[in-house]
Amino acid sequence: MTEILAPAVFFTHGAGPLPALDEPENAPIGAFLRSFEPQFDGVKGIVIFSAHWSNEEVNISSGASPELYFDYHGFPPAAFEFRYPAPGNPSLAAEVKDLLAAAGIPSTLNSTRGWDHGVFIPLLLSRPKADIPVVQVSIKNNNVAADHIAIGAAIQSLRKKGIAIVGSGASFHNMEAAVGAMRAGKSMERSSIEFEKAVRNACCSPKVERNEKLARWDEFPDARFAYPDDGSEDHFMPLCVASGAGGERPGKVIFEGMMLGGACCSAFRF
Repeated sequence: MTEILAPAVFFTHGAGPLPALDEPENAPIGAFLRSFEPQFDGVKGIVIFSAHWSNEEVNISSGASPELYFDYHGFPPAAFEFRYPAPGNPSLAAEVKDLLAAAGIPSTLNSTRGWDHGVFIPLLLSRPKADIPVVQVSIKNNNVAADHIAIGAAIQSLRKKGIAIVGSGASFHNMEAAVGAMRAGKSMERSSIEFEKAVRNACCSPKVERNEKLARWDEFPDARFAYPDDGSEDHFMPLCVASGAGGERPGKVIFEGMMLGGACCSAFRF
């Protein structure tokens, strides 16, 4: 009998709140996230890693009712009116901490930090009922892919308990180039496609090969165009977590599209 596991997925969450505001260039991402809702049916909890929370040591949101952290600016008033009243889950947060400790990965429970837009934007679209408890986990600020693959592997067993593991970031994050292309009325698809092909190839490989390739992501074509060496690679780390938490079989591309400025972007299920 095939074992049924909760999903391990990576979402490209788009530019700030724009997917939830139905902004045209982020509309495909918004439509994809809305279509994902049935895949959360039966899930008992969501552990989500956002690119917008990083620390030297992994932090885990352990509050019972986290507030939303509107970590963006310059958007219309509607962008600050979102609500996502899903509960937190302190006991699940403690379990995540224990699993990380067993793998030799130090972490800290954080009962005060709210959920940033890398959490509430994709979840209010993909699970608008807000009926599944959520625990956010930070990434490490070293932006080392292998470390994040190990984090995902450490908590993989949660999937057998009905806990989904979600990485929320972007498969391309050169925002200066993307915004420049948008303002110039040009598409940068050709500038990002070779990197995106390499990411898709890696993610659609069996687990060992997949993680070996992702650990060397900066050797992919145009890697430093996709993620300039300025900290923007933080948006790639949640993908590494999701891959580490994934199964042995090849991952699947569950979304292919374009975002701001025509940059290629993807989502994956492992």
